[in-house]
Amino acid sequence: MNLIEKPTQVLFLVLLSVQVGYSQRDDIERPSDVVLLQLDKQLRVESPLDRVAVTLSNNSKQLMVRLVIPYTLLNSGVPDDYRDPASLLPFELSMNIDPWQVQDYLTSANIFTSIATLTLNHTSRLVRVQYVPLPSGPDQDGDFNISMYIRFAGEDFNLGRRNSNAQYLLKISNLAVNRM
Repeated sequence: MNLIEKPTQVLFLVLLSVQVGYSQRDDIERPSDVVLLQLDKQLRVESPLDRVAVTLSNNSKQLMVRLVIPYTLLNSGVPDDYRDPASLLPFELSMNIDPWQVQDYLTSANIFTSIATLTLNHTSRLVRVQYVPLPSGPDQDGDFNISMYIRFAGEDFNLGRRNSNAQYLLKISNLAVNRM
């Protein structure tokens, strides 16, 4: 497992430094903030996603990530009707974070590792999450952005025969955290 963790952390820092460079230049069009990577033995598919909500409840210290993933990205079958809301799979992740700790390490580029609950395809499982809080505006106002890596396996969420052995990595880059 250590052989996977070290390169992942290095890759995360490289992506973070590239993202910081993008955020400092407003005249450059930024790439998608959220990308789903499907990693299989012979296959690596990268799919940009949109409409992602990241919220932090001040009372419960719970960070929530919500988005929808097109059915066809995760399942081998095709739904009968693409207009049907069932053609989108809700992705909901919740994890506890300490907002004070985030503020203390906001400019340090520290990588935090946490266990979170992921609900996908009507199944909930614990998954591993790596994240880096990033400054957003003046430090004293408590606002921050976040970059995250969320890893999960297709077999844990009953994602169909074609993708049962696939590993997924959801990359979130420098996305604003909404306070509630």
